[in-house]
Amino acid sequence: MNTSWYIAKQISQGSKKSFSRFIVKIAIFSTSLSVATMVVAICMASGFTKEIREKVFGFWGHIHIESFQNNDSYENSPITEDAKLLKSIFSVQEVRTAAPYINKAGIIKTKNAMEGIILKGVNYKYDWNFIQSYITEGRVPNFQKDSTSREILISTSTAKRVAVNVGDPLIIYFLAKDGGRPIGRKFEVVGLYHTGLEEYDTRFALGDAKILQDINNWTDNLYSGYEIKIKDIGQLKNVTQIIYDDLPAQYNATNIRDTQTNIFDWLELLVKNEIFVLILMLIVALLNMTTALMILILDRTKMIGVLKAIGATQAQIKKIFIYNAMIILGYGLAIGNTIALVICWLQSTFKIIKLDESAYYFKEVPVLFEWWSIIGINLLTIIITLFILLLPAMIISKVSPLKAIRYD
Repeated sequence: MNTSWYIAKQISQGSKKSFSRFIVKIAIFSTSLSVATMVVAICMASGFTKEIREKVFGFWGHIHIESFQNNDSYENSPITEDAKLLKSIFSVQEVRTAAPYINKAGIIKTKNAMEGIILKGVNYKYDWNFIQSYITEGRVPNFQKDSTSREILISTSTAKRVAVNVGDPLIIYFLAKDGGRPIGRKFEVVGLYHTGLEEYDTRFALGDAKILQDINNWTDNLYSGYEIKIKDIGQLKNVTQIIYDDLPAQYNATNIRDTQTNIFDWLELLVKNEIFVLILMLIVALLNMTTALMILILDRTKMIGVLKAIGATQAQIKKIFIYNAMIILGYGLAIGNTIALVICWLQSTFKIIKLDESAYYFKEVPVLFEWWSIIGINLLTIIITLFILLLPAMIISKVSPLKAIRYD
């Protein structure tokens, strides 16, 4: 029988009135709470980061190719769609899709309302997979290569403000290039979408690029730019540079991180807060563990003296308290992870915790089970705890058997 393990179990599972057992329970509780907080924090923060990135990238793409002459407005100088440019774009292996677009500011006018809008004109090459998942009513527009479509997709918030619904007509007025009278075009609302990104939902509608080419007096191979989506977001910076290096001198390539800095700065702040919470909870767990072990050593000083007096080695006595730490840590990790995963599962399934969508882009807290991160937190807690165990081991080595036996 492993004597050290047997004594450690007796200390942690002693009588109900045992002070040592009480200290072990307190240590297990505090460790469980810290671990649960860390796991919940990383699952929810990862959920936020992933979902917001997917929304921004899905709506706006990863990389834009535009003319260097473009300014910060939505009225863009055109670039030419040609086979050479497309070949250059798709020669990069990480490129998944590339579709041209045109942005043009306009005003929606109905009987009772007027509303500013940016019409994003796309063609039959546009990837609707992202928007399709956020359709609340109706469908996405159907654009053909050889015909012009009057179908339009608007957000639910825009539809509410101008009091239109699926199937209703909608007139949008655009400023003429020559400064003449506004040019009106009639559309049919075929679908409503809602992403939760208010800066997009309140400003953008999607229609046929051919209509905007006609309004701008552009030929059918002129667009505001290209919207590119890539396979691996981790390669965004490198892919942007590769595409830029192969472009004609008059064209520029920018990625969404550079153009939508406000959202990504907010996400970076969220990650920093997550790291702060993890470090804080890890410190709390380790301090609780250290304090519990030191109290156990003080409470069992007489026992340590007796064991030394009857011939127990330093290593055997140290193992008793190392096993106690393992018991505390084992129960703490098991209970903490169980509590955290149950909370995250309940949130993922039943959407219990609600949010203000206008401020956080979501109606409820998103959750992502990043198993490698969860395993990493547990491993880090175990590794640092092993180093913390050096402190009580040093205290044990200095206990005098004679003084300990006389200790009361």
